[in-house]
Amino acid sequence: MRTLAHDRQTVLKHIKNRVQIALESFEGEDGNYEAMSRNIAEKTVRDELVDFAGRRGNDTYGALLEYVSDDMFGLGPIEPLLRNEKVTDILIEDVDIFIVTGDSRRKVQEGFGSVNDVLRVIDRITARVGKRVDVMNPTCDCDLYEGSRCHIIVPPAADRYYVTIRKLGCMDLVLSDWVSGKIITASGSELLSEAVRGKSNIIIAGGTGAGKTTLLNSLAKLIEPDQIIITLEDTYELRIDRPHVRRLLTRSRNTESHTEISFSLLIKNAMRMNPDRLIMGEVRDEAAYDLLHALNTGHRGSISTIHANSVIDALWRLETLAAMAKQNSSLPAIRRQVSRVVDLVVFLRGIELEGGRYKARRVVEICKLASGLGTDEEYQLDVQYSGEGE
Repeated sequence: MRTLAHDRQTVLKHIKNRVQIALESFEGEDGNYEAMSRNIAEKTVRDELVDFAGRRGNDTYGALLEYVSDDMFGLGPIEPLLRNEKVTDILIEDVDIFIVTGDSRRKVQEGFGSVNDVLRVIDRITARVGKRVDVMNPTCDCDLYEGSRCHIIVPPAADRYYVTIRKLGCMDLVLSDWVSGKIITASGSELLSEAVRGKSNIIIAGGTGAGKTTLLNSLAKLIEPDQIIITLEDTYELRIDRPHVRRLLTRSRNTESHTEISFSLLIKNAMRMNPDRLIMGEVRDEAAYDLLHALNTGHRGSISTIHANSVIDALWRLETLAAMAKQNSSLPAIRRQVSRVVDLVVFLRGIELEGGRYKARRVVEICKLASGLGTDEEYQLDVQYSGEGE
């Protein structure tokens, strides 16, 4: 007996052939070919499915229409996962697909039919944002059409094809969601709210997957609506619903000789745009020096993230990155600058995988910095909040 899975493959192959025939006989008008050909393809799909459903029933039509549309016009087997609100992460390893739901990770039953199908989806993802992934450009960071964050790495930079998707929904939280999720207490939440309202410069530290960008996004939502906010990102991740948000984006140099747009260049331009707040996605290179310079010239209330394993590690990493940009500057001078411009450091503990299960995130510590160093030239930290043992 024929199954729905068998019908899917049979009908999909048949419809692709019918669409190809329809497009080959179509001669579009100048400038309208892409839109017209899409309309013809969609009409052919629906006509063929209506004919098929007449023999198999309306329930079959709906399921097949969604399946065929996802394959021909969308991202194939990824599409239903993007629509599933319970799925927070999608991980592609060659033809296999894994998902994260809640505190577990599992392999989905239906993956890609072949590596060529994976490459076709990768091309669709990158083409929409004007990028390309190939042997010469084997990595890419971008966002999907619905806002999810996507990272792609392919051979020769990897042994296989890997696509990692972090869905928008899991990052678009308000601070009260962190309290209800028991990631931070109400008192810790109020401490962060007061820091944002008081225009403190905040560094959010933690490991990979700790929730740094998610927390940054939540804090940025507390900024007053009338303030000019400039965001600096590698990919568009922040969702700040304010009228005066100016979004700047980095760009790597590629084979088409596009000029590189670095964080340092964006910071220098942002300072000329009269911002009330600077929001930098992550400090990861020599741009740390330019960020410190911007904060030292009156741009209060700025927020950024950094990879680190503790509060003190975050400060050491920040000064090390800044020193890389100005090798003739002394480390004590940079350390004094860090102590003057950074007001608050928030440390989150990352997600740790154990036996296929995920531990919950937690805001471990929030420390205030004194405006100056101690007699031993070390940072003076005042622990304002501790989430350990709660």
